[in-house]
Amino acid sequence: MLNEEEKEEFRRLLRYLPEKELILLKDTITSKLIKTHSVEETIDAILTYTESASELLSRKKISRSCLFQYLANKKVPLPGSASKSDLVDKILHSPNSSNPEKFFQLEKVPEKVPEEQNLALQFASWFYKQINSNNPKSSQVQSEPWGPQHFWYDCKLVLTIKTADEYRREEYIDANQVAERLLNLAKDELLIFNPNLENFGTKGKLNKHGLMMVGVCGTLHQGSNCLGIFEQNFGLIRDPAFQNNWKIKYSNLFVQSKDVKQTPRLGQESLEALDWHTNNK
Repeated sequence: MLNEEEKEEFRRLLRYLPEKELILLKDTITSKLIKTHSVEETIDAILTYTESASELLSRKKISRSCLFQYLANKKVPLPGSASKSDLVDKILHSPNSSNPEKFFQLEKVPEKVPEEQNLALQFASWFYKQINSNNPKSSQVQSEPWGPQHFWYDCKLVLTIKTADEYRREEYIDANQVAERLLNLAKDELLIFNPNLENFGTKGKLNKHGLMMVGVCGTLHQGSNCLGIFEQNFGLIRDPAFQNNWKIKYSNLFVQSKDVKQTPRLGQESLEALDWHTNNK
């Protein structure tokens, strides 16, 4: 994922693209799963779901003309015959006149992420890939079998669903029921969870008793339709009988049908699944 410095520079670069090209680029990167309503929202979506700087610069929609204008505006001397690959190399490796040590330091070593936050990001990535892989229309591949083995025997799931017509709360207790209900969301209801795996979309906190709390938010999809948003929290505890791996002790999942206008952030939407501040006092 791009860091904040990279996003800021790419934000400047992307403004050289026509709005139509920006929308096509966003649709390619997000597989048309994210709808936006302004240029800034489109740029935000592109930056949020871009894996790396070099990957974005290699996109066909990032044209030679766009790169040339960006570099020229920064007073970087360029030959008129420079190819796109020359310009990309210039962006990645050339020094800046205001700071000879760096120009657009895209491939720098990322800042060290706290261990508990890194665990939260890894867990969220694994969990939603597992869930989504059970959707018959999903291209995601299951890394291991889905089932109650990932949950403590007395695990509890609280599922809250909010639409324009209803507000429904469901509770499930024991590993089999919880695993089955989550499976049905993907397998039978054909939902796809698209978690926000940025630090502002996934958070982790380990308390003094060894309970790992994870909060995740994101968008919810069905086919090519974005249905709304979700927020989910988990309590994870290591199981010494399961190679000391983490297993899910509880989870609260809140899903809401709504028009998505921006990338969800924890604490930003009026969701009810995660009482983050209370859990961390």
